[in-house]
Amino acid sequence: MDLKGRTALVTGGGTGLGRAIGLALARRGCAIAVNYSRSEEEARDTVREIQAAGVQAIALRGDVADWQAARDLVEQAERALGPVDILVNNAGVTRYIEFRDLELVGREDWQTIMDVNVGGAFACARAVAPGMTKRGGGRILNVASNSGLTADGSSIPYVVSKAAVIALTAALARALAPVVLVNAIAPGWMETRWLERYLPEDRRAALSHALVPPVAVEDVAAAAVALISNDSISGEVLVVDRGERLHPTG
Repeated sequence: MDLKGRTALVTGGGTGLGRAIGLALARRGCAIAVNYSRSEEEARDTVREIQAAGVQAIALRGDVADWQAARDLVEQAERALGPVDILVNNAGVTRYIEFRDLELVGREDWQTIMDVNVGGAFACARAVAPGMTKRGGGRILNVASNSGLTADGSSIPYVVSKAAVIALTAALARALAPVVLVNAIAPGWMETRWLERYLPEDRRAALSHALVPPVAVEDVAAAAVALISNDSISGEVLVVDRGERLHPTG
């Protein structure tokens, strides 16, 4: 896919990896709809940086876990920027809960993580699929995690949600083939504010001394753009973690 002149919707696009992917797509000529739920100031900063690259960008607030809000996001993006050709399902949440402490996993924690990480990805994909199919092409990229492959991460609900995103990627690729190509990236740990928000200090300290260093968000974004632009890959999960999954931190 030639990315120049396309429109991309990036959920959770104001900070961290979402921001990096949006900027990488903008440098290839894409107009970007930056979705956010809480980080309004950061989203608007990201929009300004994208616009400085010479392409259109807007910030759109919306909770992807609300399926009607997901449809509204797509409609708003298309009214402002044109048909959404690329969807990046990056929005995600977690809560740090020690794996051994099953009793600390509350129903609300479980439901919120699943609703955003899995339900939000499905809702947004469902919202863009009819238009992409009618126009004869499109790309959906889901942001999973190597946690979905290693069963190691911030909490059991998070790990299960990311494994579900990997399964969702394959299911959507089958459902939307051959017109819409659907892939996922599965990053390892990255030095973003995600760590400060969701991990306790002792766990962050352990990661800083891990055998495998953190992955640069720019490298993950480059992998994302490569998948999006490729015309022959669908239903695949690209792990970007420096081999971290082979050296679990425990």
